[in-house]
Amino acid sequence: MPAPAAPRLKAGTEPLRALAERPGGFMLVFWHECLPMMPVAWVRFWATLQPETDRKEGLALVSRSRDGTMISSVLAGYGLTPVAGSSSRGGHEAGRKVLRGLRAGSVAVIVPDRPRGPRRVFSEGTVRLAATARVPIVPCGAYALPSRRLGSWDQMILPLPFARCVAVVGNPITPDGQAPGVLAHELAASLNCAMDEAAAHCSAARAPGRSAAER
Repeated sequence: MPAPAAPRLKAGTEPLRALAERPGGFMLVFWHECLPMMPVAWVRFWATLQPETDRKEGLALVSRSRDGTMISSVLAGYGLTPVAGSSSRGGHEAGRKVLRGLRAGSVAVIVPDRPRGPRRVFSEGTVRLAATARVPIVPCGAYALPSRRLGSWDQMILPLPFARCVAVVGNPITPDGQAPGVLAHELAASLNCAMDEAAAHCSAARAPGRSAAER
């Protein structure tokens, strides 16, 4: 995974701050294409709260593969705890670990369209996990300019040198007994809105005629 640029947190962070300051756990979700930027966004968010607020443990699901091992080492460097497991290998065990963590007040950091897609399709398993733990789900998005889109299934965003990166936090969504399919559709729409907002912030900041101070 390339070294991500340092995202700025934009718009709607107040609900996330409120969740961070209470004892219960919650879930952060973002599309797979944002993966290079989100570990730094995690660090930057907690840096804005400390020393008043203690950082919660972050549990990140990764696959049991060679790539997953590499990603785990990167995540650990940003203070996240990797939990190995996927739909094909160790998924139930990993789910139980994350469930226990959520109930103990940790934050589950999850990519709901993983591990092999399809792109931007929200997994109902993620919804069921949040519903079982009875925790809010917070949709997040990130974008960078200049950046490059890979030709992979997820069209991953790779920030280029000196890129401006923006992370956007949506309003928390609580399962509240909704059908998994309905809630997955709602969350996918919220994630797409967060992505659009992050891209708009990046584009506005790079618009011609804006001074360095305005950027």
